[in-house]
Amino acid sequence: MMEIYQKLEQIKRSLDQYFSHPVFKQYIQKPVIDEDKLLLFYALFEEAEIADEKKEKYVVTAMLVQSALDTHDLVTTTECENKKLFVERQLNVIAGDYFSGLYYFILSEIQDLKMVRALATAIKEINEHKIRLYDRSCQSIEAIVESIVIVETALFQRIGEHFQIETWPEISKTYLTYKRLCEEKHKYDKNSQSVLTQFQKKSKSPIDLVGTFIECCNHYFWEINKLLEKSLKYSPAVKQFIMNRIHVLRFSHMIVEEG
Repeated sequence: MMEIYQKLEQIKRSLDQYFSHPVFKQYIQKPVIDEDKLLLFYALFEEAEIADEKKEKYVVTAMLVQSALDTHDLVTTTECENKKLFVERQLNVIAGDYFSGLYYFILSEIQDLKMVRALATAIKEINEHKIRLYDRSCQSIEAIVESIVIVETALFQRIGEHFQIETWPEISKTYLTYKRLCEEKHKYDKNSQSVLTQFQKKSKSPIDLVGTFIECCNHYFWEINKLLEKSLKYSPAVKQFIMNRIHVLRFSHMIVEEG
């Protein structure tokens, strides 16, 4: 596992070089690296049939796309109260576009234009389903979960198709969906803004909203456990890392329930 951590730290250092533009450092928050997605992208590209010297570049590319999407999520639509907030908003837009441009640049260097198409398809799908979640057009809990699945995992699915990999995209889909569902449930319990809160406000039919959502969480929890039990025999360290993570999430989820 130490070797994996060392490689992940090396990738984070590479990402940090891209994130350290002096103008961005002055005005906006540096992108937060999702450690789970970083590990899963690393594992996915380790399975892909590509040269070892290119693997880190592919992971960096995928994380730049993820960072571009996350940065654009920080852009608010509320009225700016002062010039500083206005500048921050504009720079968040520019930073997201800048990170997107970097992934094009890296992929052109390694001459994988088909990967550009795969990522562009994933970005289109993600943005379409973010709109559904934000404009509250989802008509059921099942529709909400469907959109969450695509938002959290479309990059993994399209990359998996590009490299003809099946195991890691499926594991990523199940794990990251479970993680996001737990986070949404936690926000709801804390009376914070969540897709559950939005759906409850517009729902006219009485349903056991929380109970239905917990059922979804439990479904994905058991699914990821089953996938891990029958997969990843070649990487027990990564398997153990993910097992630890899902049980941490499970524990946090149960604490919230009991509270």
